[in-house]
Amino acid sequence: RLLSLFREDLASCAAQIGAQLVQLEAAGDTQAPLEQLMRAAHSLKGAARAVGIDLLVELAHELEECFVAAQRGQLQLEAAQVDVLLASSDLLTGLIRVQPAELELEIEARGGELHQHALAARALRAELPPGRVLPTNATGDDSPPPAPLPAVVDAPAPNLMPPSAQAPSRPAIPARSTRTARPPP
Repeated sequence: RLLSLFREDLASCAAQIGAQLVQLEAAGDTQAPLEQLMRAAHSLKGAARAVGIDLLVELAHELEECFVAAQRGQLQLEAAQVDVLLASSDLLTGLIRVQPAELELEIEARGGELHQHALAARALRAELPPGRVLPTNATGDDSPPPAPLPAVVDAPAPNLMPPSAQAPSRPAIPARSTRTARPPP
């Protein structure tokens, strides 16, 4: 039942994103379509999060970030960029055609494709050409990223900050104990 409701939200948001992108491509005034696009992507992100479909949360988030950046003037959406976003809209529209009972399986089957669309949208904001996205894993192929590591890790996390951004190191101050040592029993 919940997936049926989600599918309705997906259909509404995908249709709105597609229509507004076409309007954006043709319009001189871009603020109205951008506001609608941002709201539709945000709604899709919330609906996907509610049903636990992380791949769609990721894609909707990256689309929303593109529209917010365009609203702020940080991203110019020209024909090539709009084409990348329209391809994501087409992918979303394709998911609508799947029966609710098969939706989760279809999303899982298209996981790599959904992830690549999210990376392409992120690349627009990073000013990289859409075809040149960072590899999704260490091998450089386009398979989905590996599962997250467990929350508890025995070793401390490495410091990935460049030396110039790190805080200056301070000498360690020995801890003082206010307890007196007990004699062994």
